[in-house]
Amino acid sequence: MQELPSVVRLAQKFNSQGLVVVSVHAPSREPKRIQQFVKQRGLTHPVAVDRPFGHFMGETMMRYGVQTLPTYAVIDRQGILRYLGGNLLEVLTWVEKLLKQRR
Repeated sequence: MQELPSVVRLAQKFNSQGLVVVSVHAPSREPKRIQQFVKQRGLTHPVAVDRPFGHFMGETMMRYGVQTLPTYAVIDRQGILRYLGGNLLEVLTWVEKLLKQRR
């Protein structure tokens, strides 16, 4: 939650270069609360709600092996997972690397 402003800045900084940031929220039975959260925080990037799978985790979280929140995934243009983890600086490194390859 405290890293959310950094994620927003990341999305804004690289949006014009083709980066797409999507937040995935844990499954919820209260979509209105998620909508309120998005509005209150001024999020402009897409926010998806994961499909329920088990007690707390969602289907996407289970498929990617997410153990902690937040977890970041960097997926390249070919759909290959390049990074999965909790370090936002590593995310930035991967994003910059992949965007440079595009040029």
